[in-house]
Amino acid sequence: GPRIVMAGPYLESSENVERMRNTPPAEMVEPVERTRVPIATPEEADRIVDSLAALGVDFLKIRTVTSPETYFAIAQAADRVDLDLVGHTFDVAIEDVIKSGQKGIEHVFFPPLDDRTEAERQTIFRRLASNGAGIVPTLINFTYSALAPDSLVEAVVDDSLGVIEPRRAYLSRYLIEDWREQMAERDPALRALIEAVYASSVRDLRAMGAEGVPIMPGTDAAILMIFPGSSLHDELALFVSELGMTPMEAIESATQTATEFLGLSDSLGTLEPGKIADLVVLSADPLADITNTRRITGVVLRGQWFDRQDIEGLLRQVKEAEDLRANDWPRAMAPSVAE
Repeated sequence: GPRIVMAGPYLESSENVERMRNTPPAEMVEPVERTRVPIATPEEADRIVDSLAALGVDFLKIRTVTSPETYFAIAQAADRVDLDLVGHTFDVAIEDVIKSGQKGIEHVFFPPLDDRTEAERQTIFRRLASNGAGIVPTLINFTYSALAPDSLVEAVVDDSLGVIEPRRAYLSRYLIEDWREQMAERDPALRALIEAVYASSVRDLRAMGAEGVPIMPGTDAAILMIFPGSSLHDELALFVSELGMTPMEAIESATQTATEFLGLSDSLGTLEPGKIADLVVLSADPLADITNTRRITGVVLRGQWFDRQDIEGLLRQVKEAEDLRANDWPRAMAPSVAE
């Protein structure tokens, strides 16, 4: 299976967790009681961060915050226990993100930095780079999910045999139930907003890359129309077509850059004597066409060779897995945050 670097539950504002926990299971399939931890005040930050550190998480993921004071308290607690803080910046001013030392930025800046001059944006990006901060923009959230036509989304979600989209046949029952909820929440006004910020996001990502901010591929795999695993290939293609990376730069972003960012480059990320043997063997040159990363002849995982026949066997096992037919990740209702 995959090598996993784990954040543990999302850190959220208490108001957001209260809302989600009070949503009936018939309207929200995600087991939010286990996946999201509320932090209401700066005073709670130390206790909650300590408890997650004791569980052995590799870093901390922040999604929403109650206040700037609570945000800085979380960042200080993370620094105290020597865990990197990554996450959204939707509720936090970019100057505060820089001041906090947050290591990773997920998705893009919202609202976009359109009210800043080019020189001001350049200064911001240089400061991010000097902090060692990286960004995982998940461009596929725009093009493959939020901006996908409703007719296509509905057809793919209903296509349990994978006739329209072969990858659909490998999705778990839980994920499909979650996708159906996301289908019901699609909003034309939100789509228009996302379309409006896309160009600014691409502009800023190109500028960040030029200033040395590491840009790495991620896929937000629980999101509608984002297929776990294989969507990495979609994101790499967007790095080339939208961000102007060369195919080699896109490949490096997923290998060398990512492992350096995670502190794993002593054993992973490049092909060198003494490093762990993880690689794919392709039947066509990805430097000529980045989409050739999909043309996988075989895989070496931790030094073990899997040929095409082995890979097809693993895929058959996925299609036969029980969690394709039954949701094995149900909600376990818990008391409200206030209680």
